[in-house]
Amino acid sequence: MRCLTPAECAEWCRRYGYPAVDADAYGRPSPDVRRHFAEIKLEPFGDMGELVVRARQIMAWMSRGGDMLLWVQHWAVWSSLQHIPLFTRFRQGVGEPRTLLEAPGHIITAADLDDGISVLALALWFLWDCAVFSERRGPVFVCSYDAWDSFFIPPDYDRTPLLSEIGSFVKESASP
Repeated sequence: MRCLTPAECAEWCRRYGYPAVDADAYGRPSPDVRRHFAEIKLEPFGDMGELVVRARQIMAWMSRGGDMLLWVQHWAVWSSLQHIPLFTRFRQGVGEPRTLLEAPGHIITAADLDDGISVLALALWFLWDCAVFSERRGPVFVCSYDAWDSFFIPPDYDRTPLLSEIGSFVKESASP
């Protein structure tokens, strides 16, 4: 697993054709999939076990699109619900000494899939804003500190394969 700075994350998104990456309310780069892609809302996650199962399903499905960028965007909103030392030690264990502020992006290859599942599971558990992109421009998984999770689907993308895989935890689907 290789970690990226915010500018490197923005460049990765541009390279693979994702919507404009602009500054968010804090002046940091942030992808703009919510305005340009249709949303498929997911049912809320249940307990920690279900959260891990869904993190595995999401990352396994997303990995079919090649390498992935897992970009953590906001992580300090609900500080009482997180334990940063856990995340820091995990990243140190995979050789990343920089803070999440310095390097919030995670390039996940097929060989890194378990590490990607771990990052996503922690982001879901800690209620962080996080987005998962694949290098073959397709659906983007987004989780929010406001406790919602969705897939955002490009306008020219056939959503049928995604729905057949994750249909059991779809809340509602936006029209194309």
